Amino acid sequence: MHYNLSYKQTQALVRSVVYGGNCLWHAAAFYYFCFKSRGILNKYTTLTKGDNLLARDVMKFLGAFNLSMVILCLLRIRSLVRRRDENNDESDKTAMTVLGTANLSQFVMDMLSLSTLRWRLGGLDIITVMDGIFSVVDFGYVYLLNKSKTSK
Repeated sequence: MHYNLSYKQTQALVRSVVYGGNCLWHAAAFYYFCFKSRGILNKYTTLTKGDNLLARDVMKFLGAFNLSMVILCLLRIRSLVRRRDENNDESDKTAMTVLGTANLSQFVMDMLSLSTLRWRLGGLDIITVMDGIFSVVDFGYVYLLNKSKTSK
């Protein structure tokens, strides 16, 4: 089966896939940090003394921040699907910069957490790897948008 997509259709599809991936990643963070914080703390920290309610509360606050990234992605996908904003590079640059900053800040904090010995992050764990991948994808997309703008 062969599909003939125009350049604009391909570009909209790629944008939707990048936003979709970010959306799923931040939705997972929202869900696990807010509703499964105890399990996340047990898996990724060295806390062993019972249930740390303060740490769980902090995880829930962190999880709640991810919901704003989910909404941002859904709004951009909706706009692309409705074709109201398919060529609005400025909106995509802004959204991808926000997403990239969110992912990069988490990646950096994951890496810095190695020195505290309280977290089991900063290596090849799924959280650090995905934060790193999405940082590269998001900022890479911003770079490509800027590059295509200057080459026109």
